[in-house]
Amino acid sequence: MTMRGWLGGAACAAMVGVAFLAACGGDDDDDDAPNVGPADGGVIDATEPDAAKPLTPTDACKAYIRAYCDRREECGLTRTSGSNCTDSEAFCPDYLFAPGSIRTIADVIACSATRRQQSCAEIAAGITPACAPAGTQPGGASCAFVAQCASFTCVTNGLGTCGQCATATTNGFCSPSCMPDAGAACIACSVNDRCENGRCEPIVAAKDLAVGEACGVGSTGAICTPPLRCRSTTANMDTGTCQLAAATGQPCLHDVGGATNACLTGHCGGPVPGPAVCVDAPGVAGQRCSSANDCAAGLACPDLTCKKALADGQSCANSAACAPTSYCAFAATTASCKPRLAPGSACSQSESCPASMICIGTQLADGGVAPPTCQPPPKDPTQLPGGPCAKDGDCRYGATCSDAKICVRAVCQ
Repeated sequence: MTMRGWLGGAACAAMVGVAFLAACGGDDDDDDAPNVGPADGGVIDATEPDAAKPLTPTDACKAYIRAYCDRREECGLTRTSGSNCTDSEAFCPDYLFAPGSIRTIADVIACSATRRQQSCAEIAAGITPACAPAGTQPGGASCAFVAQCASFTCVTNGLGTCGQCATATTNGFCSPSCMPDAGAACIACSVNDRCENGRCEPIVAAKDLAVGEACGVGSTGAICTPPLRCRSTTANMDTGTCQLAAATGQPCLHDVGGATNACLTGHCGGPVPGPAVCVDAPGVAGQRCSSANDCAAGLACPDLTCKKALADGQSCANSAACAPTSYCAFAATTASCKPRLAPGSACSQSESCPASMICIGTQLADGGVAPPTCQPPPKDPTQLPGGPCAKDGDCRYGATCSDAKICVRAVCQ
């Protein structure tokens, strides 16, 4: 993988293996970053550091990553694959302060504030602010993160794994793709250029759009200025206009590219028949709904309309007609509402389990699988560096399981 620009570099020249924000040549241009909000963990706000506590490199590194990820969320930019935008916090402080980096704590905190104010179009295009400089390691030198390399490009097999710095272009020519062992033979473009057909071309960001301007699906073109989002009065449209969420009593809006109702509060409802409007209260019988959560107590949401929930034992067509604590159980020739199972109960389908649980078998020590029961969905089976583990396969991004049963990443020499 040619790591370029996750939190401050141009687009990757190539992707080999698992793509994420620290192996390509930049420190914040994560094309796979998700629409994640602020995570717990007491990360210091990059714009308001605690003056009573001296900042550490780890504090500054995490604050910078969080500033970038928060700005992506504000801009409505979502990932299409890969991992969470904030996963790279597990590699702090080395992510920004490994050998070869010229960054200081003060520089990183100041640049965090710049990231929080960067235009959405620049974030989407992968434009790196001038406050995020390249490193000093020459082409072919060992690296794990882009901030180490003079070319702003570290060619690796994935986030945090050991690789080699690419060589910065001197004549505008570049390598369209590079394998992890290419080293100095990989020629990378300058920051804010991308390699197109072997030549370095400037990355050009579209403008941020104002209210009422036309917009469409895609994260690399023009983007609505927050808090505006691209919305339409019709669900599942690919085009719309930049608008705020609809207020109570206004016609419902839908986020372009999906069916999500964009109401400022409440849900998309209103009497049936009649226009769909934003309702800031539980729906009464006869009002629109998308799930039973939109309806008042005792009501269900069959056919997208709030109606009295069927009692247990009554015939049903689907679980949406039953009370939230029940489901539609199908027999050979009949179907009726039946109470959901208790947690841990034997089951044959997830629909019979309590909300937020699924019907799943348990892996046994001998390799077999126990009969399925109602259980919470399994968490990600692999851990970030610093997470608990039992074996190497439990760890992500090339990390290994140490004797202390903690995922640790390799040290690049």
